[in-house]
Amino acid sequence: MYSTKVFYVSSDSNIKYPFLDGFAFFNADLVIGNNAYREYINENNNNEDYPDGCCVIINKKDDKIIIKRDYHGYYPIYYYKKDNFWCVSSSILHIQKKLKEKKINIEYDNVNIEIWKSKLALALQASSYYTFIKDVKLLPVGCDLIIKNGKLDIEYRKIDNIYKTYQESLENCLYIWRKRFETVLRNDIGVRMELTGGIDSRTLFSFVANKNNLLDFKYRNNSIFIYSDVNHKEDFYIANKISSVYNIKINGHLNEKYHAKSLSSCESYNNWRYYNIGRYSPIVFPTSKFNINCINFGGEGGEDNRGFYGREDNGSFIPFEVYLKKYQQYFSKKEFYDKWVEYIYEALEIIKKNNVNKNISDSILHYREFRSTHHTSKFPFYKFNCAVLGSKYFHNIACYAEKESIENGQILYDIINNNDNHLLMIPFDKEYKNMTSINIKRLMNVIVQSDSLYGKVYNYYDEKLINMECVNFELMDDEFNNCNSLQILIKKSKNIINENKDIVIDILGKEFFDKMNKDILSIDYNSNRINLHADGVLLHLCELIKSVIS
Repeated sequence: MYSTKVFYVSSDSNIKYPFLDGFAFFNADLVIGNNAYREYINENNNNEDYPDGCCVIINKKDDKIIIKRDYHGYYPIYYYKKDNFWCVSSSILHIQKKLKEKKINIEYDNVNIEIWKSKLALALQASSYYTFIKDVKLLPVGCDLIIKNGKLDIEYRKIDNIYKTYQESLENCLYIWRKRFETVLRNDIGVRMELTGGIDSRTLFSFVANKNNLLDFKYRNNSIFIYSDVNHKEDFYIANKISSVYNIKINGHLNEKYHAKSLSSCESYNNWRYYNIGRYSPIVFPTSKFNINCINFGGEGGEDNRGFYGREDNGSFIPFEVYLKKYQQYFSKKEFYDKWVEYIYEALEIIKKNNVNKNISDSILHYREFRSTHHTSKFPFYKFNCAVLGSKYFHNIACYAEKESIENGQILYDIINNNDNHLLMIPFDKEYKNMTSINIKRLMNVIVQSDSLYGKVYNYYDEKLINMECVNFELMDDEFNNCNSLQILIKKSKNIINENKDIVIDILGKEFFDKMNKDILSIDYNSNRINLHADGVLLHLCELIKSVIS
């Protein structure tokens, strides 16, 4: 038996504060873990609200205990409140376990079971705040949880954007993220960064290119690793073209002290299941433990201000309400589909309460809240991943950008241009990603405040179970010996289907059951491929059904 930690507080808990689980940037300082957070607030008067990162934070203000999290909501939070009991956790399966322990009746929502049949993009992750367990909901990104007089309530965030123009927001974003990159580059912390032929990764790279002397120092000391997939030939070619300008090698060497400890197949499977069931259906397993010594900067968040759903071959997008009709095929009843659409628009009403820019479409707002959030945080507790492009400083620029600037990538071109305009002279992997004459004409050069100050890294790991609980997982039976994570999942899925055939048919219908069984039997689990991505969504559905019927 082995254990993992999960965030959990309830009406029965003695809640401790101040508290932070995860990591966050507070201004230019990087804080990792609860001990580090306590040290940070002891040294600093400024405790920034809704920092960038992936974290949950608990503090007390006046007579209220406030549970909030990172700006983008990458740290998943579920909550249950009914009658005299409430609870909050980072895992819906943990809440289910607690409700069973308290002998509370659990009802399931067929709408939010059937939607997980889908392989289409909008439903590869949670698509509304409702879950497959009735009365258990996802916390909206724009909301906090408030505990007062022992009762749990939801409160909308109050965020004042002090920068009221596009230019001011651009200047501030450049200033704060240059400082944050400098903090990481000057401290003893490893850096991993992907470089492709696209605009998102190049935007990130522009921040380290802006600190070329630090990039060179970090590279010579094997504490920065710029990687690109050799199998994606166009990406790899352009990545090498960019890196040669700065005299660094793609896929070089990272000092061993920055390497993460691997997870066993058993650990990988169980942790994937505990945090992703009912939240993210593509099959991608965590492979290593959270490593406080090495931060990964990825291009996640880059689509937050661009169209994604319903792209036509000519680059245009079908209306959102038309796009949603593609999902009706996954529901056994029209009333289930109608209820799901109702959930979608209810979520959009909540999202719009905190949305400043009325030019942003429903499609983009939904993408940002759900797909971007959960796709980025598919390993929220196992990967030290910082989504720069999904930060509040990038979102603040989008708040004051014209609709055309949001849709044509102007924001990212402006960032690259001000960090290192040489990077715009190298073509992107696809012609449509290159700047148009309109982009070139609208490039905005700004003067960014420059000073010698940079932040501090607080990274004191804490093993204590403060506001956390241990989850004990049983070791696997002998039949799973020498299996990788995918093989474990497939064998367990087959067992679920074989042992509970009538129940599964009752939930999904005979026609879909036969299709699912055929698809699962056709998977070649003896190959070296572990991650099936969207091709494995039916395996996720099997595990979800297992949690419903067990």
